[in-house]
Amino acid sequence: MNSFRTGTLFGYPKGAWLIISVEFWERFSFYGMLAILVLFLTASPERGGFGWRDGEALSLVGIYSGLMYALPALGGYLADRFWGGRRAVKFGASVMVLGHFLMAAPAFFPWAIEKVYATPIHASLVGLGVPLGKLVAPAGLSAALASLPESGRGHVLLAYHLVTASFFTAIALLIVGNALMKSTLAVLVGDLFAEGDARRDGAYAYYYLGIGLGAMLSGVVIGYVAQAFGWHFGFTFAGVGMTVALGLYVGLGPRFLGEVGLTPKALRHVERPPPVRAVRSADVTTRSMILLMLALLLFVFEIGWFQLYGTWSLFLDRSVDRTVGTFAIPVPWFESFNSLLVLLVTPSVAAWLIRREARGRRIDIVYRYAFALALAALANAALGIAVGSAA
Repeated sequence: MNSFRTGTLFGYPKGAWLIISVEFWERFSFYGMLAILVLFLTASPERGGFGWRDGEALSLVGIYSGLMYALPALGGYLADRFWGGRRAVKFGASVMVLGHFLMAAPAFFPWAIEKVYATPIHASLVGLGVPLGKLVAPAGLSAALASLPESGRGHVLLAYHLVTASFFTAIALLIVGNALMKSTLAVLVGDLFAEGDARRDGAYAYYYLGIGLGAMLSGVVIGYVAQAFGWHFGFTFAGVGMTVALGLYVGLGPRFLGEVGLTPKALRHVERPPPVRAVRSADVTTRSMILLMLALLLFVFEIGWFQLYGTWSLFLDRSVDRTVGTFAIPVPWFESFNSLLVLLVTPSVAAWLIRREARGRRIDIVYRYAFALALAALANAALGIAVGSAA
C-alpha cells in the first residue's frame, strides 16, 4: 500500500478529508452564488441588479442549474479518458475561481471606466431605464443612449457591452469548471480506498455531509453579505470560498493524494477480474427499468425542489414579511434552513431505518421514494396556498 494512504486522520486517509474540505468550499460557492442569482437578475438597476423580467431570470437559472448537473458526465469522461482526475479538478477549480470573481464585474467595469474617463458611467447606466446584461439589445436602448451627451455615449455603450460579456462569460466558466469538478471529486474519494474497504461508505457519508454544511453556510454568509453590502460583494465572497478550495487542493494535494488520480483511468494497467457468472438479459432489463423509473422520479422531485432557488426566492422576497424587529431576514437564509433541517433530520431517520431493518421490518426503497415524493407534493401544495393567499 502506498505510503500516502497510511497517513490517516480519525481513521480515514488524510486525502479523503482534503477532498471533503475542497468539496465543502466548492459547494459553499456554488449554492451561495445560486442563492442570490435570481434576486440579482430581477432587482432593478437602481438596486444594483439587471432589472430582468421574472420569466427571463427564471429561464436563465433553470438553464444554468440544469447544465451544472448534466455536464459533469462529460467532465468525468474527459478526466477518465484524457486528463486524469487530478488535472481535471485543478483546471476546473481554477476556471470556477475566475468565473465567481467575474460575476462581480458588472459593478467593477462601470467603476473602472468612470476612473479612466472621469464620466459618471454607473449613474448613466442606471438612468437608461432599460434592463442590463442582455445579449440582445433591449428595446429603447438606442433612444436612451441618444438622450445622453454625445461625448459620453460611447463610454456608456462600452460599459453596457462589458457588463453583458463579463456576466455571460462568468456563467460559462462556472458551468465548465463545475463539469470538470463535480463528478471527479467524488471518484477521487473512492480511489483512495482499496476494493472492499469498509471505510469507503463512511468517507462518502462525510463527503455528502460536507456538501450539506457548505450549502447551509453559503446562504447565511453570502446572503447576508449580498444584502448588507451589495450583490457584487456576495458574488465576490463566493469567489473567495472557491479560492480557498483551490488553495487547499493545490497546496495539500501532492502531499495527501500521492499518485491517486494523476493517470487517466483509460491508460492505467488494470488486472482483469476473474470471470463471473453471466447475468441473464432479462435481469439486466429489469434492473435497467427500475433504475430508469427511479431516475424519472428523482427528476420530477428536483423540478419542484429547485424552485427554492427560483420562484420560491422571488415569493419570499416580495410577499413574505421577513422582519424580526428591525432586522430583515435575507432570502438566502431560507435556503440555508432547508439544508440545516436535512442535516438535523437525516441521522435520526437513518437510525430509525437501520433499527427497522435489524428487526426484519425493512421498508422497501419504492415506498421510501413514494413517501418522499408525497412530502414534496404537500410542501408545494402548502406554498401554492400561501401564494394564492398573497395574490
